[in-house]
Amino acid sequence: MAPPGIQPHSSAGQVNAPAGVEGMFQQILQAVQKSHIEIADLRQECAELRLANGSLERQIREGLQVIATTRFMDAIVTLISPL
Repeated sequence: MAPPGIQPHSSAGQVNAPAGVEGMFQQILQAVQKSHIEIADLRQECAELRLANGSLERQIREGLQVIATTRFMDAIVTLISPL
């Protein structure tokens, strides 16, 4: 029988580790897995935001072109109106 706090392993040649250490190792592995999932989620969100940003930039450029064209046309109409 193993001493208190030590869990025997069935595999031959393995060193017995305290149950607390195994528990901590499992917690660390779970934290690392959770971190990887969160990082993947953030990368996906970042990619989506980049696409949305590009779309907004395109809309702004197109809007500015429309405004510039409209003002240019208004200026031409103003210049030729008195004639």
